[in-house]
Amino acid sequence: MLGWSKEAPQWRPLAAGGATLACAAMFGRMAVLVGAAAPALGMATVGTLAAMAVAGAAFGAYLTTREQAGDLPDLSTQNPLNLTAAVQFALFLAAVLLAGRFLADRFGDAGLLVTAAISGLVDVDAITLSVGRMVGDGVVGASVAGLAIFLAAAVNQVTKLGLLWVLDSRSLALRVLPAYAVMALVGVAAALAPG
Repeated sequence: MLGWSKEAPQWRPLAAGGATLACAAMFGRMAVLVGAAAPALGMATVGTLAAMAVAGAAFGAYLTTREQAGDLPDLSTQNPLNLTAAVQFALFLAAVLLAGRFLADRFGDAGLLVTAAISGLVDVDAITLSVGRMVGDGVVGASVAGLAIFLAAAVNQVTKLGLLWVLDSRSLALRVLPAYAVMALVGVAAALAPG
């Protein structure tokens, strides 16, 4: 998607919707991973991530449909099923597992939070699975694990906004910013809700 709206501004409304829907899917995926890999974090974390996913999906659908794009130029696409990407993810997951465990053992909670922030620059799935495993093994507590997951997600969102701004266009980044802010606010509200 990066570069599409820069080369063809007609794609900008759809690109903004797509970027928002991709972020919503990330939160939905994280909710599933937490529920499956870190049930010790509890349903509150799953519920917060799910609420962020729903908010992002609604905002993404709005962005996608609110403007008529008109005649759109053809785009070249690539095959999304890529064995190289799968191997790279497996290697990244192994590195995050090892780094997270090492830093948590050596520096405690601060080490895990640093690992989460660094991991969030690239991916959130690996740190989510890693934290889930550490909670299950009793290496870290649920509250710190939850904070690590949200820190990774926040860093990932800011990184994506920065990439949109630098690699595509300021206009696209500004279109996506309100949607990301709404997801963040919904997450904070859900996390602070009583019960």
